[in-house]
Amino acid sequence: MMKKKQLIVATSIIGILVVIGAVVAALVLSSAKANGNTANASSNSGAIVIAWNKELLHIVQTTGAQPATIHPTRSYAILHAAIYDAVVSITRDASPYLFSVNAPSGARPDAAAAQAGHDALVALYPKWKAALDQLLASELAAIPDGAGKQQGIQVGQAVAARLISMRATDGSAATPQPFVAGNQPGNYRLTPPKFAAPVFTNWSNVTPFVLNNAAQFRPGPPPALTSQAYAQAAWVKTPARRARLTRP
Repeated sequence: MMKKKQLIVATSIIGILVVIGAVVAALVLSSAKANGNTANASSNSGAIVIAWNKELLHIVQTTGAQPATIHPTRSYAILHAAIYDAVVSITRDASPYLFSVNAPSGARPDAAAAQAGHDALVALYPKWKAALDQLLASELAAIPDGAGKQQGIQVGQAVAARLISMRATDGSAATPQPFVAGNQPGNYRLTPPKFAAPVFTNWSNVTPFVLNNAAQFRPGPPPALTSQAYAQAAWVKTPARRARLTRP
């Protein structure tokens, strides 16, 4: 049963990440179509976004590729933020996620998307550089040579470098303190079947991508063990009380 639940959760996460990539691809596609100077690059941009999303999926699913203390969703956020801001820096038809850079109107959004995706992932997974270089080369080879292509590449490089620099001090590299289970009422205890220690215990200290802070929508703590509210809740949950409440 536990394995089935884990499979369902893993499948759901993968599905969500693929949807994120598809949505960003749609945004890039619509942005490029809206700008007459970049219409020829529109379909390429959408395909490129999905390709880099698939490449990141492959990386994080490879054993040992993802740092154990860094949640992979950070990588997806950085990847797609870099691609999106690179493209809208050129099309100028939507607000950037974080920033835009100066870009000639004739710069190619597809070249910018490819380069931004590549540079973001190389910075996050330097051991994968050879494979990432190969994917970038195949994408750039499909784009006609010219000033627009080179300008797009430069935009992608600038946006990715700036975004990686901004996230370098977001707290994700901090080593979590070893978790020590307490033995007092109300303390968290390790749970069966594996009694595994909690993971990503430092993640509340990582700078969010959208929220003002990690506690912005966090619910309040449970009632104190010595409070009347806790006593009432515990009393209702006792077997004898449940039996009385459900007895016809």
